[in-house]
Amino acid sequence: PRLWFYDLDMDTGKILLTFSETVNSSSLLYDSLTLQSHPSQNGSRQTYALTGGTRSVLNSRFLNITFSKEDRDEITRLRDLATSRSSTHLSISQGGIKDMNSNLL
Repeated sequence: PRLWFYDLDMDTGKILLTFSETVNSSSLLYDSLTLQSHPSQNGSRQTYALTGGTRSVLNSRFLNITFSKEDRDEITRLRDLATSRSSTHLSISQGGIKDMNSNLL
């Protein structure tokens, strides 16, 4: 599977992931998801890897994740992270989720 798109909503503390094919939602490894800011003027970048939360239970191309309170608080504390869709990137490491045939991302 490939991650095609994501929609981040910090007001609700949720992120919707859209994949190229149906994924096994229970195979998600939260810490494989990292939010990244654009580099600042001095070249520094803020990043944060998720530590937990809740996810959709249905296997689908779409996976909803609600951040844990700890993750949401930490992301909010990082001033330059997740301030807008255009200034935030999401990366998911290889093996972060599997499709229905146990193929890794």
